[in-house]
Amino acid sequence: IILGGLGFVVIHNLVNYRSQHRLLMQTKIVLLAYAFLIVTGAVLFFMFEYNNAATMGSLSVGDKIWASLFQSVTCRTAGFFSVNQAGLTDASKLVSCIWMLIGAAPGGAAGGLKVTTIMVILLTIRAFIQGKEDVEVFGRRIELSTVRRALCLFVFALCCVLAAMLAISVADPYLNMLDIAYELCSALATVGLTDGVTAAGGMFTKAILCIFMYFGRVGLLTLVASLGREESRSVIKYPSGNIMIG
Repeated sequence: IILGGLGFVVIHNLVNYRSQHRLLMQTKIVLLAYAFLIVTGAVLFFMFEYNNAATMGSLSVGDKIWASLFQSVTCRTAGFFSVNQAGLTDASKLVSCIWMLIGAAPGGAAGGLKVTTIMVILLTIRAFIQGKEDVEVFGRRIELSTVRRALCLFVFALCCVLAAMLAISVADPYLNMLDIAYELCSALATVGLTDGVTAAGGMFTKAILCIFMYFGRVGLLTLVASLGREESRSVIKYPSGNIMIG
């Protein structure tokens, strides 16, 4: 699961490290993000599900550690599960939604927003807090166009999920809102996990999930690019204006 989500660029860079003696900036960012997400997710699932009889409550401590680690990894792309997803606590379902929406790395077999997209956004926030004009990491500057794409992808995905949650909750009011979010994030990130909403929902819910799975497989960046125009430099530059935010 991990290898399938790292992306072929990262795997190729790691395989040829002995001859090249350098890691690409993308490789460093992906490995750092992967390590953080896997470890943090495992710790959170272990805490939230430790005494949950519907999932890991009856397991030994060793099995709980393995189940927590597997849940943290599988939320990124695979769809396999070792504990009952419908029995997860609300806290675990929320973490699962976030982990699924983040997804894996570009150029791999996984979906989601990609860890690099989230890292670019976090690095942009860090640069703003530090008062820096450029977004920098590992001695390199990230292009402004990359930052803009990352922000657009994040907002677009968030709006799609929220709009679909609202639509499904109206069509099938008996469904739990968090369960709907879990199913939508799984579909959009092409993870494959389910907590029962797909089977319990009506035709409208199933249609929305099908559309989300299609969007997730095509790729959010491809989808957003198809909706917009090709980038071009304007021959006219308007005077700058100030607007208050925050």
